[in-house]
Amino acid sequence: MKQNIIYLSSIMFILLISYIFSKNIFEQFINPSIKEEILLRKCFNENELNSFKKYYDYTNIINIKDSIIFSTPNKVIQEIPKITWNGIFLNNLCVEPKLRNRGIGKELVLKVIEQAKIENKDHIILQVAENNIYAIKLYETLGFVKYSKGITPDNIKVYIYVLYL
Repeated sequence: MKQNIIYLSSIMFILLISYIFSKNIFEQFINPSIKEEILLRKCFNENELNSFKKYYDYTNIINIKDSIIFSTPNKVIQEIPKITWNGIFLNNLCVEPKLRNRGIGKELVLKVIEQAKIENKDHIILQVAENNIYAIKLYETLGFVKYSKGITPDNIKVYIYVLYL
């Protein structure tokens, strides 16, 4: 009887350790890496980053040349308008400051557009700060149109843009 308890305890311990290890490994593939976090901090403040962490489990991350973009099914994002339930929310576009004005941001957005078309999505929606003229110019060049405007909880004036696919 004592041997059975020791045996079961050992198995439980091994299963617990395996679960913890696999959970940590799995989270590394969903959540941004440390390198990606450092890059994001060059483009976004702490509040902006924290407001999106709850969606990491649903987010696809694309990296190009030390630059990054996230795309997330819009149906899980609570803070944006629902044009349709079959769209993508484009967020956290961050081009390494030293590499800006070289077409990397455009390349990242085009990858999201390409993927959304492959997945038969209806649209891509995004939010951009009113004063981010370079990003607005990029989005409008790629065919995004202004859908609405608003103010974030941090009191930042923003535009909502949409690209119908």
